[in-house]
Amino acid sequence: MEKGIIFKAEMVRAILDGRKTMTRRLNKRWLKVKKGDHLWCKETWIQVDDMNGDQQIHYRADGENIPGPWKPSIFMPRWASRITLEATADARLEKLQEISEEDAIQEGCKYWNCGHPDCGGKHYGPRGSFSELWDSLNPKAPWNDPYFKDNPEIVVLEFKKCAPKS
Repeated sequence: MEKGIIFKAEMVRAILDGRKTMTRRLNKRWLKVKKGDHLWCKETWIQVDDMNGDQQIHYRADGENIPGPWKPSIFMPRWASRITLEATADARLEKLQEISEEDAIQEGCKYWNCGHPDCGGKHYGPRGSFSELWDSLNPKAPWNDPYFKDNPEIVVLEFKKCAPKS
């Protein structure tokens, strides 16, 4: 199976840096992913003409300041994707808040400093950092929300980055 998977810019950078080898998703359709399946990353992108009139693809995660309009990741076609991931295990279900410190690191989280003076510059370890990341990516399903569902089951995907397209 080959399927597109959306990642925000900071997660794309973590994948490119080799810091992210795992992701968690709310949608149970990801349970179909089996070891060896390929997932191609969908990210925010733009296609522009260069000086020779050739088409060039640029990616928001690279931080380039190119005038838009940028195309949302949801609309990225397979041919424009630069990152292919290979599932290293079958997808599995896990309770959200049961993430281990090691898994939080594989999610690309190490330590986080909120930086707010009211909090006294609170520092979080990998799990605390992941909970902040989860809330930023899933505002309708936050880490601690009694109206959502306490500690919901989510799908865990493990992967490795494949060699770049030639």
